[in-house]
Amino acid sequence: MYVFCSRYKDDHEFFRYTPTGQQRMVTFPVSGVEVDSHKTRCVKDRCDLLLINLKRPQSSGAYRCEVSSEAPEFKLASGTHNVTVAGKN
Repeated sequence: MYVFCSRYKDDHEFFRYTPTGQQRMVTFPVSGVEVDSHKTRCVKDRCDLLLINLKRPQSSGAYRCEVSSEAPEFKLASGTHNVTVAGKN
């Protein structure tokens, strides 16, 4: 069974992994979020993302991960965490 993964910041999608698609990892422009595609790894059952160039306050917000499985079960799990980026700009 494959796992499909989407990541969001403040309800705006910035990353999608579709293991069965032609373009498996896709990033979308979202203010304050930059995915290091060279160090991001997705395998059959998980995705490990590396976010780079985080700046405050643009990078702070509610980050959500949605994971779903393929047919026949179509299970969905989701979790949200508030992230505050501290330090110098």
